[in-house]
Amino acid sequence: MSLHKTATEKLVVTLRRGLAGKRDTIKLTCIALGLRKPRASRVVPNTSTTRGQIEKIKHLVKVETETAFLKRLERKEKKFSLRPEIVVEH
Repeated sequence: MSLHKTATEKLVVTLRRGLAGKRDTIKLTCIALGLRKPRASRVVPNTSTTRGQIEKIKHLVKVETETAFLKRLERKEKKFSLRPEIVVEH
């Protein structure tokens, strides 16, 4: 029996919505993944255990591979970076 190798070793999980009014099991699952506040992101290993936890709260989180997350951060940083100064000589 061969085990299926996953393509990525790490996943980035971002909490997209708050936990107010959610069931206790949902809250505990988020806390177990290290997600306590909206827009909080954590890098978790890509194992069957964490994928099961993510499946339970998939309506509250955004899941990306680590490389896709880093590329998205680079694009965001480039978009909001300062433009070069305009120098006008009189």
